[in-house]
Amino acid sequence: FISNGNMDEHIRIGQPDNEFGVGVLSERKEKIKDYFHNVKDSCDYIYDFGDDWHHKVEFEKVIPKDENRQYPICLSGKRACPPENSGGIGGYSELLSILKNPGHEEYLNYVELKEGNFNPEQFNIKDVIFCDPEKEWKDRLI
Repeated sequence: FISNGNMDEHIRIGQPDNEFGVGVLSERKEKIKDYFHNVKDSCDYIYDFGDDWHHKVEFEKVIPKDENRQYPICLSGKRACPPENSGGIGGYSELLSILKNPGHEEYLNYVELKEGNFNPEQFNIKDVIFCDPEKEWKDRLI
C-alpha cells in the first residue's frame, strides 16, 4: 500500500488476481521511483498474507550511484529475519520466548530446527538476497 501522505487514499500494488486483485496495480509494471519522490515518503509493505508481516518502507536519502556495484543493494539492517513459516508476529514472539528459556519443553526442538544458528539480535548483510523479478514470474508460471 502506498499512501502518499493521505491515509484515506491508498494505492495497492501487488499480484492482481480474480480473488484478491480488485483494484491492485501490477507489481510488474509499477516503478517505485514513481511513488517515492521526497525524503520521508513511505509505504506499508505486507509480506506473506498468511502470516501478515507488516513493514514500513521509508525513503531516507539519495546516495550517489556507484558504477562498480550491482543494484539493488542492502546498506544496513537491524536484527535477524524471522525464520520462514514462524507464524507471524504471534508465532515469532513465542519462538523468541522459548529461545530465552532453556528449561522450556519446546526449547530443544526449536534449537535443533534452527540448527543452533539463529540469533534474533544479529543482522548479517550477507543473508540479504534480491531475487530477479522476471525469473520469479517465470517460475510461478511453470
